[in-house]
Amino acid sequence: MIRLRLHVKVVSTTFGRFVFEMVETTVNGIADKIKTLLEKEIGKEVTIVHGEKRLGDVKRNYSDITKAREVLGFSPDFDLEMGLKNTLEYFKAKNI
Repeated sequence: MIRLRLHVKVVSTTFGRFVFEMVETTVNGIADKIKTLLEKEIGKEVTIVHGEKRLGDVKRNYSDITKAREVLGFSPDFDLEMGLKNTLEYFKAKNI
């Protein structure tokens, strides 16, 4: 089983604490993107296995990038799919 941990940026400012994530996401949507990337990479079908629902599971998330731009001057260099591709390349390079 592959477990995914998605990281977000937490920033403390004089305006308060902010957590930044850039697009609406679902766990299934991200799992599908990873499945597609892996299938292209290894040339075999990948099966997603769903576990039991747990209290507190997040079904979907949407955060607005506006505060990240205003507070941090942040502008993303790439989207989620490119980030996943970069992560896969990193794991390959490290033989993980």
